[in-house]
Amino acid sequence: IGYGEVVINVEHPNRTAMPLTLKDVYHLPGLPINLLSGTVIKELGFYLCGKSDTIRRTSTDEAMIALDVVESKLLVRQSFVSLRIVAPAVSLNTWH
Repeated sequence: IGYGEVVINVEHPNRTAMPLTLKDVYHLPGLPINLLSGTVIKELGFYLCGKSDTIRRTSTDEAMIALDVVESKLLVRQSFVSLRIVAPAVSLNTWH
């Protein structure tokens, strides 16, 4: 659809929901999986934990977001998504 902010209600490992705002992202509603960048997650002070299937804060080891493993893919456990587009969709040529 376009470029902007995506707000996702994600599930904390304790099963409570909390909003997560992703900025400067491309939103593709037809894409059936989350594309996570381990490098960006690390640069922001977090890491993916395969033992607990969570995203954890590096400084405290606190689990922040629950992940689901579906067909060998890590997916952010989410319940609601809203989108604020700040730029229109780009041409498919941008992806090549």
